Amino acid sequence: MRSARRVKSNKRRRSGWKFRFVNPKTGRVTEKTFWVNERTVADQMFRKHLDKCASEIDVDPWAQSYETLVQRFLEEAPLASEGRRSEVARVLKKNDLSLEVAADLNDPGLLNARSRKALDEGRSSAVNLVNRVQPILKQLTRWAYEVNVLPSNPLVRWRKLPFRFERSRRRAFRPEEIRAILAGARELDRMYDRKHPVELVLRTLVVCGNRPGAVFRARIADLEADRIRMPPGVGKKRNGAATLPQELIAELRLYARGRKADSPLLVTPMGAAIEKVNYTKREFRAAAVLAFVRMLWPHHDPRTKHAEPVEVASVILSGKPYKFDGAPATKEEKIAARKTKKGAIDGLAKQLKAAVEVKLEGRDLYAFTRKTHITLARAIGVHPDAVALQVGHTGGGVEEKFYLDESLIDPSKSSRAVYDLIVEKTTLGGDGKSEQKRSAKVLPMAAGAENARFSEAVDEVIGKKGSGHQPGGMLQVVPKPEDEVASPAGLEPATSGLGNQRSIQLSYGDFRRFDTQSSG
Repeated sequence: MRSARRVKSNKRRRSGWKFRFVNPKTGRVTEKTFWVNERTVADQMFRKHLDKCASEIDVDPWAQSYETLVQRFLEEAPLASEGRRSEVARVLKKNDLSLEVAADLNDPGLLNARSRKALDEGRSSAVNLVNRVQPILKQLTRWAYEVNVLPSNPLVRWRKLPFRFERSRRRAFRPEEIRAILAGARELDRMYDRKHPVELVLRTLVVCGNRPGAVFRARIADLEADRIRMPPGVGKKRNGAATLPQELIAELRLYARGRKADSPLLVTPMGAAIEKVNYTKREFRAAAVLAFVRMLWPHHDPRTKHAEPVEVASVILSGKPYKFDGAPATKEEKIAARKTKKGAIDGLAKQLKAAVEVKLEGRDLYAFTRKTHITLARAIGVHPDAVALQVGHTGGGVEEKFYLDESLIDPSKSSRAVYDLIVEKTTLGGDGKSEQKRSAKVLPMAAGAENARFSEAVDEVIGKKGSGHQPGGMLQVVPKPEDEVASPAGLEPATSGLGNQRSIQLSYGDFRRFDTQSSG
């Protein structure tokens, strides 16, 4: 028995053919999908699959080698993206548990013992074993059972490894750091003459605030008048409204001009689809390292006369000494000049590397996109419900689940607030800002301090890990003085009820900074 029907994947936006047949190896009715458009190609791939199933009859599935099982998994498993496939391949081929045959996967007790041995010998860390090795091995056996490579899924009963480790927390970026990273991306775009600039991609991500992987899957056709239309989320990971200011929408339309509507909206500098893992390691990290090198640049050091920040940043990124392009120098004067330049670049890279790594600790592309957007939007007074609707957070309380009408909330306030901060249209303590550009009024701080600038307000929310910096105060809601006009109310109008009832007249008040480190 054999039948085939056309299928489509809403997640990856591709189409293929699903075959339903009796597996000659197991005798069970099985389904197999081939992600190709042409039926003839799908038929050829299906016949090869049948031949492969037939060749495995009367072969002990547990006797096959671990390398063979891994190779087949990497070739046939429907992983989410090529970036995920490369990450899975790296973990499985490293083989921290020294697996030899598929039968080794049939004993969770043995896997626990080998995990402990790998940890004790220093071949792997606790966080790697718990967060990478164990989930990927469970994914491997689940796939092998579903496609009848193994007769059962032995790791379905493998409990989480009992290894304790301190979970590293992501940190948000401050507005001046975001602007420095975007400036670094623009510099690299000009240097490499990129047709598709990285700076616009990074700016879109931080203003949008949604998960980078979900935004990267958006197509040009998903770009609407005021937002990027996001697909439905998966489980608790829902996608947000993803609104964008009109200025950014206009730039994205120009950026996408000349490309097909079903092609990715955001692409690599070469115009290909973005893989999140590779994009984080290359483009984002390159821009961030260059930005922090410029921020930490020792202008009074005489070596800076012979080196440029972009050259020092490239050495920090690669971890290798600086090399000159072209043929070796032959004149003594040029040889001496090159030696001086190389020494300056390598010396500055060695000097700045530790400080740059401290600034990048816990600050990946996800932190730049999601944590930074949420932190900045809330720091300037955007209502948490608007921020949550913009980025796609799911509230866990009864109020959010049953009593919050999201149709009355404007998520564009969150994206507009972050965008205005990035382009320096607003600051928390600036002057002459309209209500549309500024959602909170700054009251004088305690102890006669001046009005707080935005970077100080964000310091209180973010903090600075490992630098000895401690927040100087906290944001509190304080009542308005009698001689000032009350702040606008929330969703409920400030009106009286009928009869003896009175509706509660709410105001979110104003943010005021109180010194919590009193000298007394």
